[in-house]
Amino acid sequence: MKFNKSFGQNVQNLQTESQAEKLAVIGEAIAKIGDAIASIAAVLALEEPQEKGDNDVYKSMQKQIDHLTAENERLRNQLNNRRHNWL
Repeated sequence: MKFNKSFGQNVQNLQTESQAEKLAVIGEAIAKIGDAIASIAAVLALEEPQEKGDNDVYKSMQKQIDHLTAENERLRNQLNNRRHNWL
């Protein structure tokens, strides 16, 4: 009878240890996934200001292009008006 109880406890201990090992592996996998997500977030955070800076540069360039286009149109209209006055 002692042998059966002892054997049952050993089997139960092995199952508990096996479950603990499985949980440890699962926990480690989740931790690695969390580390990977944190690394990706860090890379994205580093790239974000550069994109905002690029966006500001593009907005400034577009503003300059719009200004030059308007100025070009104004000068063209002035030139056309002078030509009509001369003729």
